[in-house]
Amino acid sequence: MPLAVPLLLSLLAVVSGGADAPADDPLDAFLADHAVRLPSLDWGDVDPQRLAVLDAALEGKRIVMIGETDHFVSERIDSRLVLIRYLASRGFTNVGMEMGVSDARRMDRFVETGDPRHLARVGLYGYDGAQRYDRVDAVSGWTDDRHPAFGAAVRAESRWFLRQLHEMNVRRPAGAPRIRWFGFDLSMRPGCEYEDAFALLALHGDDETVRDVKRRLARVAGETRLEEVRRLFDLVVHLEEVEDALTARLGADGFLELRRCAVDLAEGLRWIDSLSELANRERVDAGLRARERSMCRHLDELLERAAPDEKFVLLGHALHLARASEEIETDRTMWETVGTHLARTRGDELFGIWLLFDHGTHGNLRAATPIRTLPSIPGTIEARLARFGERLLVPLHTGDSNEAPLESAWRVRFMGQPGRAVLGEQADALFFVSAVTASRRR
Repeated sequence: MPLAVPLLLSLLAVVSGGADAPADDPLDAFLADHAVRLPSLDWGDVDPQRLAVLDAALEGKRIVMIGETDHFVSERIDSRLVLIRYLASRGFTNVGMEMGVSDARRMDRFVETGDPRHLARVGLYGYDGAQRYDRVDAVSGWTDDRHPAFGAAVRAESRWFLRQLHEMNVRRPAGAPRIRWFGFDLSMRPGCEYEDAFALLALHGDDETVRDVKRRLARVAGETRLEEVRRLFDLVVHLEEVEDALTARLGADGFLELRRCAVDLAEGLRWIDSLSELANRERVDAGLRARERSMCRHLDELLERAAPDEKFVLLGHALHLARASEEIETDRTMWETVGTHLARTRGDELFGIWLLFDHGTHGNLRAATPIRTLPSIPGTIEARLARFGERLLVPLHTGDSNEAPLESAWRVRFMGQPGRAVLGEQADALFFVSAVTASRRR
């Protein structure tokens, strides 16, 4: 469990690696030679060439992971946008996030068209049209917001972020591919996938095979959450048994999309069910691991189907997008997460960036007080970077001997809580912002 803040601060102050390093410290020398200072976090003002220091390292890479150490600071949004603009100019135009596939699909239509009607049908933003009427699947602090005002601010900022992606598409050079948005996680509000599946089936005519799938897909009044999970997994088995007939009707892509809808619904509901007993840490951990495996499978399928020259950006928590998650020290025992899976299976194609923040305010949807102070803590890597600059891009694996300090374990904060990680082991570059503010309406 997290330590009380006063005790935490006192412990951090006495551990090695304090902020009062000598002026000739090798880390300072490394930053002086390699860190890129950014004039602002306004993506429209930061020339992508400012980040060209990464160009050589990105040669031959297909996947860039941008892992954030805090979900609820506004500057993570701005940092993402600066990086996405640069990466899109280098061909990385497929941008995915740890969120449900169906909601992301609807968001992508907005990113393409700018039509706000698509965002009105996003479950994460409160759309209830696809939810059950005979059962409550909400889990406070996870699937709904314990603090509606702060949750509304988070959703408003998310919509602002998508508007910026749409604006990037509007401003892109003639003939350049647009930024596409996708999700690779389970939905926190499963249900919209039912709408997607029925809409897909309605597009391709009707025969007995399709009618049978519709009957099996339809919700059963009064079924429990786990009964619904079993029904959906049975449907997946049936889909595989009639794959040839459905592929003839829906096409290969249509069949895969239909199967994905059924799998996402089943795994999403099972994930929600594991959260319904939050006091049972073992059950929640099992749910977290199952969720991670689902994300890995989804990305494997996506990358396998994609054209060899397609390039991807993945957004999510730094623990999800770490190259060696099991080497990170946190308040829970870590397991192989998405980034570690990709490092093991596609390491030559992978490039990782971690977003780090030092001080200010941040948010926590599950806390009694949602907006909290994020103090600068001596001895953390964030405090050391803050000594050097306000906004930095720091390439790693440069071959400079002064980079050696980053090959040792540093104290890093994840969502405001203490952890330790070897940064050079987990990422290929750092994007640092000194002062941050909690997520807010924009």
